Amino acid sequence: MSNSIPLQIAATGPGVLKITSRLEFESWMGPEEVYRLKVSQGKKIIGTYYFTSERSTNSTILEETEKVPAKWRSCEIKIPDGKYIYDISLTEKDRVVLTRFTEYK
Repeated sequence: MSNSIPLQIAATGPGVLKITSRLEFESWMGPEEVYRLKVSQGKKIIGTYYFTSERSTNSTILEETEKVPAKWRSCEIKIPDGKYIYDISLTEKDRVVLTRFTEYK
């Protein structure tokens, strides 16, 4: 996901949506970088999550060896009873984040 490519997730509550993310480090980035994920539902902002992360020493991206994934960071959103669509976007314009979504009941 990038600033220009936000994501939408459909979730049914009650439950919890766990967002696990990794910043994709590029050669111009330092040893530690920050990024923010904004979660909203329509015009209502559910939360903005601020992460600081460093390069992973064990992981690589096979197709893009010049890029290194960061260590995992995660946040959780409580899903009320019912069906919802959440918009997830990356605030920074110069970064890419790899994401995984898990819904717990």
